[in-house]
Amino acid sequence: MEEDLKTLTEIFNEKFFRIPDYQRGYSWETTTQIEDFWEDLQLLSPTEYHYTGLLTYEKMKKIKNKDDSKLVNEYSLKGYSLIDGQQRLTTILILLKCLLNDFKEDELIMGKTKKELENKFLYKILNGYDYFIFGYDTDNPSNYFFKKYILEREISDEEKKQDTIYTRNLLSAKAYFDNKIKDLKKEEKINLINKLVNQLKFNTYQVGSDLEVYVTFETMNNRGKSLSKLELLKNRLIYLCEKSKDTDIDKEKLREEINDTWKKIYNYLGKNHENILDDDDFLKNHWIMYFPNYNRNESNAFSNFLLKEHFSIKNLIGDKLKNKDIKNYIASLKESIESYFFILNPTFDQEMRNKYDLSVSYLEKLNRLGGYSLFFPLIMVMLNKRISDEELSEALKAMESFIFTVFKITRYFSSFANSVFFKCSHEYHKNTRSLISIITEIKKIKEDSTSINSFKAWILDRFKGKGEGYYSWYEPLKYFLFEYELDLKNRKGINEDKLSWKEMSNLKKDYVSIEHIFPQSKIKTEKDKTNCHSLGNLVPLSIQKNSKLQAKEFSEKKIDYKNGSLSERELCDYTKFSEEEIKERGIKLINFMLKRWDIKNVDEKTKLELLGYYE
Repeated sequence: MEEDLKTLTEIFNEKFFRIPDYQRGYSWETTTQIEDFWEDLQLLSPTEYHYTGLLTYEKMKKIKNKDDSKLVNEYSLKGYSLIDGQQRLTTILILLKCLLNDFKEDELIMGKTKKELENKFLYKILNGYDYFIFGYDTDNPSNYFFKKYILEREISDEEKKQDTIYTRNLLSAKAYFDNKIKDLKKEEKINLINKLVNQLKFNTYQVGSDLEVYVTFETMNNRGKSLSKLELLKNRLIYLCEKSKDTDIDKEKLREEINDTWKKIYNYLGKNHENILDDDDFLKNHWIMYFPNYNRNESNAFSNFLLKEHFSIKNLIGDKLKNKDIKNYIASLKESIESYFFILNPTFDQEMRNKYDLSVSYLEKLNRLGGYSLFFPLIMVMLNKRISDEELSEALKAMESFIFTVFKITRYFSSFANSVFFKCSHEYHKNTRSLISIITEIKKIKEDSTSINSFKAWILDRFKGKGEGYYSWYEPLKYFLFEYELDLKNRKGINEDKLSWKEMSNLKKDYVSIEHIFPQSKIKTEKDKTNCHSLGNLVPLSIQKNSKLQAKEFSEKKIDYKNGSLSERELCDYTKFSEEEIKERGIKLINFMLKRWDIKNVDEKTKLELLGYYE
């Protein structure tokens, strides 16, 4: 057992390292851990050492590929699997490679040539072939990226290229360091190299055969940047797979399937660079769908169940957990990640857009509206079952109507009825409940729960004192006005979008996407205030405008409205815009709301009260 302070030069003495398949990929980010690491280096004087942390590793019991076998058998190196410390070590070696790029192969650096330093820490070139000193197991998707894009070696396995959150972090780290060192002199770069290999010191700890590597990994990695539950679960499943005495399913094949599943999951989580998805959100939604264990009163119920109760060594020993259970579970995860991605990125994949043409528009609505987490597992099941576009769009339409009326109008808490619909998702997954009966229940709960009087009381209260009326309903208001714009577009048969949701939802300082037609600067009386903040006085702008421009007279604003959104253009039909016109337009918008979301039994007096006009 090793357990003392060592520099990188000492650690890499006749050794090579692999990041094993149960490890997560590179998770450090430039704005946090990498920046802190860089600042530590800058503060380190040439005469000091810096304690960098613990490196824990295990001697490889089995060499997985011929290249590593050659390092062991022909070049007498010893192979080790990193259990803890991979993030720090990877970061150091990325920076080392960036620094070495500025030197020629035979150029001396601290008495060693560039080639000698690369041979010791990064890779050896033997008989024209690359042998890597540091890297990932061959079946890790980061393996290809690290060799090709970080170490900049020619790699022929193009089919192994996968773009994940982890590979993107690798590239971000390299770009960060390249930018930091681009203007440094060679002497400064040599000083940095010396710091990396001779002044950073680690505790090293070699795990003995009497310790469980996977358990050690879980314990070690709860320090620093915590592992996600999805990352911990992968390690747990591999551990159970190794410990299982079940012979029905081959262990090695099952381990490969686990790795393939996690590759696919992380590929999809990071597939859309502009919308990186959360791994634990996916795991939680899948758990709700797959297991009948939802309990709103317990925090982290999904992770406690998965890691402490279900996928446990106790269940394995007690014969309550078989390899086929793991196989079925990961098969469901693998299928569900595609559905999860499509829900949150409905326009990303053209093939899916074509297949679910009707449903895509409702998925876009739900993503704009937000607050639909209670339906997420159910939507995932529907997509997993490959139901028709017509069936899916009917269900999504019912969900959208539920969300808007129950949460945005009646203003129930977001947890309302989630246990009901989570149960529905599991029952539908297990084929013990029909989709038709679930849609019927959605509509019934929505009708029973919607209260226009509740909304009226809330909105009228927003007109009191310094309240801003409908402007206080800002997020739902944006969605509502955008839906009215889409209705105008459909009624007029216009294909071109005159209003961008991205423009509406982005926030710029001192800019507005919803304008008061009668400007706030003109408010002098209580009646003016009511008129100004009433629904009929608000219009979505096609391009966000500086709030200082809102003080214009209506006749001047009409000039801008002519080229704006359809809602703006509609205002051009008015010759003036006083209380009468504000009420008239407000009634039109209220009528649209009642019809669009199927809200019944609202009389004319109530409609005026909803606009802020009451006796």
